[in-house]
Amino acid sequence: MTHAIDQILAAVESQLAGIAGSLGVHRKPFHLLDESDLDCIVIDDIADETKEVVGLWPRTETHELQFDVIPLVMATAETSLPLLGDLHGAVESRLFGSKGAIKLNGLLNMPILRPSATFFSDSESLQKPVCGWRIRVSCIYHTRSDLPGIFDRG
Repeated sequence: MTHAIDQILAAVESQLAGIAGSLGVHRKPFHLLDESDLDCIVIDDIADETKEVVGLWPRTETHELQFDVIPLVMATAETSLPLLGDLHGAVESRLFGSKGAIKLNGLLNMPILRPSATFFSDSESLQKPVCGWRIRVSCIYHTRSDLPGIFDRG
């Protein structure tokens, strides 16, 4: 069975697929992208933290999954806003613009959250200037040790 993390990330990728101005969604650090991948959306800095454990067997765990969604364009900080603005807006809308979006179309019972977003510019990682918004996303889910691959959606 597919792990809960992979199910959640696949749902996020699906929601972000096909956004105008993006050449795709990549689940890897942006410094591993090729120039031909840009402009795109990157899912990076994925971390899963166990927040609570109840019982020995079966054991129920509460997890917080956090990751960054990064709309990324090839541009300098000075020229990026026209290119990045529409892509950033579309990503935010696809993730947080409706009840269905924040619950990943029924995959989660509790909504995904957006604790922060940070603009950045980088001219070294790809040997070309890139700019993006590092949008932090988090969600809560629960697992049971006797039911691998199945999770309570928070």
